[in-house]
Amino acid sequence: AKRRRVWRWLGFAVAGIVALAALVVVALQTPPARRFVLEKVTSLLAAQDITFATEEFRYNPLELSTELRSVRIHSARLPDAPPFIEIDRARVDLSSMQLLRGRYVVQDGSAEGVRVHYFVNEQGIDNLPRPVRDPGQPSQPVDYLIEHLNVPDAVVRYENRAQQIDVT
Repeated sequence: AKRRRVWRWLGFAVAGIVALAALVVVALQTPPARRFVLEKVTSLLAAQDITFATEEFRYNPLELSTELRSVRIHSARLPDAPPFIEIDRARVDLSSMQLLRGRYVVQDGSAEGVRVHYFVNEQGIDNLPRPVRDPGQPSQPVDYLIEHLNVPDAVVRYENRAQQIDVT
């Protein structure tokens, strides 16, 4: 009887942990949680002189996937310049096994309506964001790999006002 009681309480404990984990996953999907995560990502990039904005930010923590809409990335060094990159819609799936190993691997992704505008003003200052630094090792950039990324329609523009070059 004592052994049976221990197994019963162990079963209740496991069920409670599973229910708590499910509740956390559901809570992460709420709009306030999404806003919080987006604010953290935006502030982390801002600390590295990158201005990031998006109209829609969705993610699935179980699948490690993210969907973004109307993305704009600027360099904070040249705030009045055009955005370095604009993306109408993007989807990214990370590799969970590689993430457990501490590596950022984009297993699959797609980006639609990509517009890159590399701009250099009259003083020779560009709008190219610098590589993001690893918070654990600030002297090193973030190490990542993109296995598969589909970009069906992209426009790349190089505008250098100092040398009077404008190529699309």
